[in-house]
This record gives sequence, structure tokens and C-alpha cells, in this order.
Amino acid sequence: MRVEPARPGVNEFQVSVTDGESQAVETQLIRLSLTRRGLDIGPIVLEARDGGDNGTAVASGVLGIAGEWEITVLVRRAGLADVSAVFVVPLARQTEWR
Repeated sequence: MRVEPARPGVNEFQVSVTDGESQAVETQLIRLSLTRRGLDIGPIVLEARDGGDNGTAVASGVLGIAGEWEITVLVRRAGLADVSAVFVVPLARQTEWR
């Protein structure tokens, strides 16, 4: 999973799901649950459908506060149990105002 630009404001969440041989895996649903650590914010839920071999990208402005965000990624695949992984993403403070 990758979050760009990882700053307060609009970010793109990129999720790629692969098997043990680094081959793309077809998914039915990818759900991200975002919680700001240390504050009572979240979970904020974002959902996306499979974007094909390039993975899935979701753009959202829900990350408005700098700090550590815990992102749980749930993946649903046809005929298989759901799987999830937790990522901690440090969101940098805006250092320059324009």
C-alpha cells in the first residue's frame, strides 16, 4: 500500500494485491479503514473495486490532520476468505504555505 503525497489534504491510496509469486490477484472489494492514532478520529471507511493488474487507487481528502494514521486494508476475493493487513502511515505536517 502506498499513500501519496502523505500530507494533510487530498491523498491517493494505492493498493496492489499479489500472490506469493508477485502475480496480480483479482479482487472483488478493497476496503480501507483509517484511524488517527492518539485522537478520537475514525474509523473512516473508503471502498474501491478492483482496478485490474495495476491495483486499485482511491483519492480522498479525509486525512486532514498530521500524525500517525493506522490504515487497515481488507481484501475480498471470490471464493476465498477475506484477508486484511494493517499499515501505519505517518502524515507529515505542511511545512510551507502558499
